[in-house]
Amino acid sequence: MPSQIPNALAIKLASDPKWILKRFDELTTLELFSILKLRQNVFMLEQASLYPDIDGADLSALHLFLVSDQYEAETQTPLPILAYGRILAPTQLKEDLASSQKISFGRVIIAKEARGTGLGTALIDQLMETIKMRFPDVSQIEIGAQAHLENFYGKFGFVKVTEPYDDGGVLHIDMHCRL
Repeated sequence: MPSQIPNALAIKLASDPKWILKRFDELTTLELFSILKLRQNVFMLEQASLYPDIDGADLSALHLFLVSDQYEAETQTPLPILAYGRILAPTQLKEDLASSQKISFGRVIIAKEARGTGLGTALIDQLMETIKMRFPDVSQIEIGAQAHLENFYGKFGFVKVTEPYDDGGVLHIDMHCRL
């Protein structure tokens, strides 16, 4: 099945050239290792959330991340990734079969040492900007957010559409944002 995610090399992020955007097959082994290590450290170890983090969705997703500009290739492994999120391929909206599509992003992470710096806002801005630029037929973004982040995502136009539910031991809510 061909991926609906376009070639990441053709995607230019307008607001900040430091952000890296790649399809799974474009990630280097060091980038993939560093992404999975960050996801493991935050979701499984820090938040004690046990779920199958490595899933088939990674294979067809766009991976957006920011590596610290303090990185020195000769001395550091893994890469010091400060922020990460993945964009999943768009799907057709059930209520509007004409042309509208929905899309989702997830696995949103800010490294512990970068929290409280505004990088979370920058990451969501980059994810949303990338979706708007690359997927013009998308009319809605749907996310499964940790419940305690409802107000944070609300600043970007997301609205809660479900009651809290347990996902891997962490309360989540589904949220939608119309574009």
